[in-house]
Amino acid sequence: MIHAGSYQSCSIIIHGEMERRHQLFLASIGRLIADARRTRDLSQEELAEIVNLSRNAISAVETGTSDLRVVTLTHIFDRLGVESTRLDLGAWTIRCERFGPPNEPVPESTLRRALAGAVDSMRRARGVSRETVSDRTGVHRNTIARIENGVGSMRTTTLADLYAFFGVVRLVIVPDPEPLPITTPSEVSAVIIPGRRPLHLLNR
Repeated sequence: MIHAGSYQSCSIIIHGEMERRHQLFLASIGRLIADARRTRDLSQEELAEIVNLSRNAISAVETGTSDLRVVTLTHIFDRLGVESTRLDLGAWTIRCERFGPPNEPVPESTLRRALAGAVDSMRRARGVSRETVSDRTGVHRNTIARIENGVGSMRTTTLADLYAFFGVVRLVIVPDPEPLPITTPSEVSAVIIPGRRPLHLLNR
C-alpha cells in the first residue's frame, strides 16, 4: 500500500530537483551575460540603459536570481551580440557559441511566433500530446497551449524545460538566413530569423 504521505514526499523531491536545475540554468545565463557585457566593455548601468531595465535588474540576472521573460532575455542577447548559444540541458548550462555585432532586438511578435512554432512543431514531430509534455516537463498544459498560440509570456526556465524535453542543443538568432549555422545529424537546433518563418532543424 502507498500512503498519501508517499505521494507528498515524491512531489517535494521532484519540485526540489526542478528548482535545483532552474538555479543552475539561471546562474549559467547570468555568467554568459556578465561575460558578454564585459567583452563589450559595458557597465551594468550602461547595459541597463541600453535594454531599458534597471541596474538592479541586470545585477539580479547576472547573479542568477532573476528568471527573465524569454522576450527580455533575447533583447539582452541581441544588444550584446550573442547570436548563437549552446545548450547543455543535461548539466543545465548555456554558453555563447557565436558572438557578433550588437543587433536590433527581434520584435516581440516575431519572437512569440517563433517560439510558438518551435514548441508546436517539435511536439507534433514527436507525436506527443500537450498532456504528455506537461507530465514530462512540469509545465502546465494551459501554459503550453498559450505558448503554441503565441500568447502570454514565457519565462526562461519554462523554455529550458521544454527544450530539454525536445532535445534542443542550440538556439540561434540570426539577422540573415545565410549562412545558417551548421547542425550535425545528432543535433536539434532552433533558428529564429527575424521577419521570416522560424526554422527548426530537427536532425534526428
